[in-house]
Amino acid sequence: MIAALLAAVVRRTAGPPLVIAGASATVLAWAPLAPRGDAGVVELHVLDVGQGDALALRTPRGRWLLVDAGPGPPIAPDAGRRTIIPYVRRRGGEVATLVLTHPDLDHVGGAPTLLAALEPDALVEPGFLATSGAYEGLLDSALAHGVAWRPSRRGLSLDLDGVRVRVLAPDSAWLAAQRDPNEASTILRIEYGAMAMLLVGDAEREQEAWLLANATADELRADVLKVGHHGSRTSSTAAFLDAVRPRVALVSVGRGNRYGHPAPSVLAALAARGAAVFRTDVAGTLVLRTNGRSLELVTATGTWSPESSSRSAPAGAVSSPP
Repeated sequence: MIAALLAAVVRRTAGPPLVIAGASATVLAWAPLAPRGDAGVVELHVLDVGQGDALALRTPRGRWLLVDAGPGPPIAPDAGRRTIIPYVRRRGGEVATLVLTHPDLDHVGGAPTLLAALEPDALVEPGFLATSGAYEGLLDSALAHGVAWRPSRRGLSLDLDGVRVRVLAPDSAWLAAQRDPNEASTILRIEYGAMAMLLVGDAEREQEAWLLANATADELRADVLKVGHHGSRTSSTAAFLDAVRPRVALVSVGRGNRYGHPAPSVLAALAARGAAVFRTDVAGTLVLRTNGRSLELVTATGTWSPESSSRSAPAGAVSSPP
């Protein structure tokens, strides 16, 4: 199936290019632009999809990079149909790329529906083979709709409307040695102006240790961290958090989930390092906005910024810097 997807890569016509740079550079042409977003502002939307991950990065020109697609049957309703597709369509804008961090059902369950409805021009995922119906379905959907497939590997870089997205992990050798899909997560570093975000999927302590050994200090340091594995105690080691030193930590997690996510020890570790923690199970969908110089976190109940101590944190701020 992956070979078939590679053979089915298509070149769309018109529109500004997205450059995918790795060992060799590939230029994919995109469809005409949809309505613009806020000029000079990048938004990271952490959608409330229950126990799962679905993130949507909106560029200053109103296009979208989606990261994960939430859960789907049989563990939950289809998050693609129920949440992600209506959310993106209400706001307008073309979906340029879908990145899937790994094939667990709480991250790819909504992907087949999403691919069919929004038809992103590219699908980037690690290629960690899974036998789940959702994973097979997303590959079938990508092939049916002519979506270009690309394996996520360290060194791959996307340049989208002035936003740089770099894949820090996995590399081919690490991926081949894994048995747990969590430890094969696609890890993204997103850079816009002076601001950096680190999205780590469900990476656990072994992949965090690999990153510490293989990524540079500058690659790991980030203003914003999407906390690994929904805040599980199997992730967010002290050494990793010390390397990242996030000012803002975002946790995508379901209300009253049976796993006990996020772990109190992880929340305490983040608070001890001065990070403001926001959770979808408390505050619902989280929207982080940046102009490349400062950050602002918006929830349904208010707005918070680390640059303004006069603003009170809205619901969902577990801790904030003094």
